[in-house]
Amino acid sequence: MRYVLLHGLASSPNVWSAVKMRMRKELSNGKTDILAPTLVMDGSIEDEADRVASAMSVPAASGTIVGHSMGGLVAVALAERRPELVERLVLLNSPTSVESRLSSKHRTERALRNRRVGAAMWRIMGERAARRGLASAFAPGYQVPQSTVDEFLRTPYETFVDSTEAIDSYLAAKPLADRLAGLNIPTTVLFGTADQRVDPSIALAQYRSSGSPSVSVHPMSYVGHTPPIENSLATFRAITGDDDIAAYLQEDRDDASASG
Repeated sequence: MRYVLLHGLASSPNVWSAVKMRMRKELSNGKTDILAPTLVMDGSIEDEADRVASAMSVPAASGTIVGHSMGGLVAVALAERRPELVERLVLLNSPTSVESRLSSKHRTERALRNRRVGAAMWRIMGERAARRGLASAFAPGYQVPQSTVDEFLRTPYETFVDSTEAIDSYLAAKPLADRLAGLNIPTTVLFGTADQRVDPSIALAQYRSSGSPSVSVHPMSYVGHTPPIENSLATFRAITGDDDIAAYLQEDRDDASASG
């Protein structure tokens, strides 16, 4: 069985570390192929989906495509463009529309997207400022992992701003729920209800509005925008298609970074 794990904006495949550890431990039958590519985001969401499709061609095989945040948009675009490669979709806190993106309304992202002002802000940003900004990527009170800070600081400014524009362009062209409604692919949506970057009330309503019997929606208590880190157990169970996934959604944060 093949699993393709797609990370989010200003992140890296390292976001899947805890999930991959669980997969290797519990799926150790020698027949599991885990692919976690680095998303380049040199172009549109569709361009990135085509790059993922190319990576899946060596060797050619379909599988479960898992996307966190922006990675979920790439996963859906892959299903639209190359449905023969996609057996299931798992979407983790992916925005459903431009309206759902709380971060796009925040003054910091608006300033960063001004390429003249934003480039200067990016150059002088230090670890303390990055950590403060990344607090919104997790539930309130969750300690931002050092690895997340390091990955953010390694992200080139152009990659960050190009990615935000690609996200909004993809969602403005057609909201995610409408895209899912046009696919006949089993889809599991996990969404942390303490998300500070994507509005949970808007996103959950829009996911449910797809009307597709192929789409199942699961809110996650105590979890913010980053389920692969904040609740790797529920994320793992969703990826592997556990029928009893509801049993893992209401538990408190299972990983080590809760503070206070």
